[in-house]
Amino acid sequence: MSDNHPLIISIISDNKLASEVWKNLSLDWEVINYNAIEAFIDRCDASITSTILCEASLLSSEQQFMLLASYTKSKLLILGKGHTTEQQVKMLRLGARGYFDINLALITLPIAVTAIERGEVWVERQIISALIDTFCLIKVGEKREQEQLAKLSPKESEVAELVSIGKSNKSIAYELNITERTVKAHLTSIFSKMKINDRLTLAIIMRKLEK
Repeated sequence: MSDNHPLIISIISDNKLASEVWKNLSLDWEVINYNAIEAFIDRCDASITSTILCEASLLSSEQQFMLLASYTKSKLLILGKGHTTEQQVKMLRLGARGYFDINLALITLPIAVTAIERGEVWVERQIISALIDTFCLIKVGEKREQEQLAKLSPKESEVAELVSIGKSNKSIAYELNITERTVKAHLTSIFSKMKINDRLTLAIIMRKLEK
């Protein structure tokens, strides 16, 4: 992002939902609303748009989805209501960085946006396991992933295994008798060696290679 501009959150949504979302985000970020994807594409400044929040009902095609996800300096968070696990997985595969169910309290939305800003993936905890199992069906790149996994040290492999079953950094530190700082250092090294960016991707790969 440019040092001369604040981070900008773009909301693509109808006026009613946009108003509620704006109230929950405007204290921490500059928020701009667009009532249609076409309006966003025509008017947004992609160089300073940090995260894009788009209402799922406005996405009428995979092409529109991938177009929004292609804004390389931005991260896409989908605002939906009651989508199935299969539908959410498809959104992630098309390039979204997360899914926020608007049936939940919107007061938690800033937490989701902050996670997305940090480069993490945002999905509800209760469906993470199902998402991982679904991704395990994807076999593309398995040989490359096995080769990358072989580069991990014994301790890094232990950390990766614990991440794959949903352990937090604190739990991993306790189980391996190391500090949380050391766990974070191991994860940084793992991500670098495996050319990935987050623990969900790591968990998906680990679970896939176990099958």
